[in-house]
Amino acid sequence: MKANNCYLNLLINNGIDEIIIEQKRFSFDNKDKLKREFLSGNSSFPDSGGHGDDHHQRNQLRSIIKLFSLDFILVYTALLLKKRIIVYHHDPKILFDFAVALPDLMPHRPDARHQELVPNIDLMDPKQINDLQRRSHFIATFLDARVSERESLFDIFINLAAIEITIPHERKEIFAMTKTHKEIAIALVRVANKDDSDDDDDIIKEVSKKTNEILSTLHTSFLDSETRRILDDDRLEERFNSSPSSLNLKQFYWNLALAEGFKF
Repeated sequence: MKANNCYLNLLINNGIDEIIIEQKRFSFDNKDKLKREFLSGNSSFPDSGGHGDDHHQRNQLRSIIKLFSLDFILVYTALLLKKRIIVYHHDPKILFDFAVALPDLMPHRPDARHQELVPNIDLMDPKQINDLQRRSHFIATFLDARVSERESLFDIFINLAAIEITIPHERKEIFAMTKTHKEIAIALVRVANKDDSDDDDDIIKEVSKKTNEILSTLHTSFLDSETRRILDDDRLEERFNSSPSSLNLKQFYWNLALAEGFKF
């Protein structure tokens, strides 16, 4: 499943603001322009040899979000739920700089970069592939485009060269969108497109705010018993007042609980 048209249709069907839809169409129409700017170095990606300090790494997020626009919510969701993320590009520096910035979107997990980033995997090396398959979640980078054919390796595939996100059909339920996802997507795109900011501090702040709200809901939606935590459907429906979408919402919070280490 390619992200772009599917997600755009989902947003339209959910009655998203027409202005946002026009912005989304604009991003599609100007995809080649954005790609040229991104690859030419006119974005905020630093010339750090792939090893910038934290300030420089955070400067990358604005360009990344603008590059993928509303579809970036799929990447955020994969990070939040600790899924298997594979990123491809033929340029090793562009590839590494992109991948190393992603953990900054999970500030509540300060060790995410060290624990999840697996750079420069050789698709033809069985040992490296086997090691990757033993991991429950990761952000892995490949210079070989043929990795897109190995759908068993990933939950989400980011083709950075084509500015395209692919989700295997059997993984699509993981990325079922809810009102919460839509709100976060719009908020991130709006902050990323602000003209009066030249760094990523406001993006980090917005991401932290939204993530903390989600985590707070997670903790208040579970009932503690002596042996396990139980997801309370009534609490979720009362919180969001959205019974028709409660199934997707429930599944999202179940997946998040597993990612956060809840025991059942």
